[in-house]
Amino acid sequence: MKTRAASPSGESAPASIPDENANQIMACIYWDINCAARFMNLPHASKTEQDTAITETIINNQKSFVDLVVYEYVKVSNTGPNFSATIEDVWILRFIRDHGWKIFSICAYSEAFQRACKDRDGMVEWQLLDKLIDDNARSIELFARCRSLDWSGPLVQHGRWSSQLRQTLSPEIKHLGKDHPHHTVKTLEGHLRRPRFNHLLQVHVNQHIYKADEYDGAPHPILRKPNWGACPFCSSTDICECRVTPTSDDALEIIQYSLKGLGIRALSNFKKGEWLGEFIGCIVPIERVDETTIYDLEQIVWDKSFKGLPWDDPQIKGKNKMRTVAYVAPAIQGNWTRFMNHSCNANVKFTATVVGKYATTVIEAVRDILIFDEVTIDYGPNYWTVEGRTCRCGAADCIHRERP
Repeated sequence: MKTRAASPSGESAPASIPDENANQIMACIYWDINCAARFMNLPHASKTEQDTAITETIINNQKSFVDLVVYEYVKVSNTGPNFSATIEDVWILRFIRDHGWKIFSICAYSEAFQRACKDRDGMVEWQLLDKLIDDNARSIELFARCRSLDWSGPLVQHGRWSSQLRQTLSPEIKHLGKDHPHHTVKTLEGHLRRPRFNHLLQVHVNQHIYKADEYDGAPHPILRKPNWGACPFCSSTDICECRVTPTSDDALEIIQYSLKGLGIRALSNFKKGEWLGEFIGCIVPIERVDETTIYDLEQIVWDKSFKGLPWDDPQIKGKNKMRTVAYVAPAIQGNWTRFMNHSCNANVKFTATVVGKYATTVIEAVRDILIFDEVTIDYGPNYWTVEGRTCRCGAADCIHRERP
């Protein structure tokens, strides 16, 4: 897959082949780290023999690589006065000097990183990759810690050889891996915090929540009806067992952007037309619209009652083919989609569809999205009719910016 570097504005800029390769390796590093953490943290009771074999392979490969590098480090450290000069001659030791043992141990779980290290002598992309790791070191560390990746275990037995290693192994905050990764935000200053709305913690949920008892037991407003169309997976117009199961949740992070506040950054590459996820939240009936907030989205459905008739047929002319059946309110309980910033040149769009038991809205890429691009949506013209709202998307063709 070809990639290109992201420009400061968040839009994709053309890049050379070395840039593309370095970006692709970075995407693979994040992917490998996530896979390693998933397998290593599987409950023992639910592990299959294959899961156990994969986990052992991941651990052994990482340990062997770390052991080899520590051995090289100890050997060089015994050169005495020539230690610093020798480090300059051994590139992997320069990497550890510049990035630290923690980042090295985390990256060592990645087959892509190990392969890049082994092929480094003939790889013009290494300097670019080295800089990308440096620029995203805080992101890599947070990504690993939020997934409870055991980066320190492989280093513990070597702590006696290096004071720098012993400092790296000092205690750190342990609760990060217990929460969902999207419960933690990296600020512009590099600090970590929980996202909040009106002083309340914003909680990640994987599926819609409908509290029927709060609405006098009213039926679920987004429960599918036959005239709402067919499921895109099985083509059934009836309730089915299909589900939207994107893997993109593991390849997106919430970070703070200057001027725009919290936003979503891609940690992988996504193709045009790919579904990145569902817009998830609490379901609010349309009669209770006064209870919604700035985060909320109308859940619309396409009425297929007139399917087969041309759009200009007199029977349907003037009738609304779309209608709102509920509101999705993710302010307190929702997923990453609530944090998407607006752009007049957005790279994703809302797509209304029906899957499984319910109508839903998915986030669909309108063009290729590259690693480290910001994931942005168009809020629509009505959002900007509120006095005091000014677009800060920075797009060259911005249509909602403040005019002089």
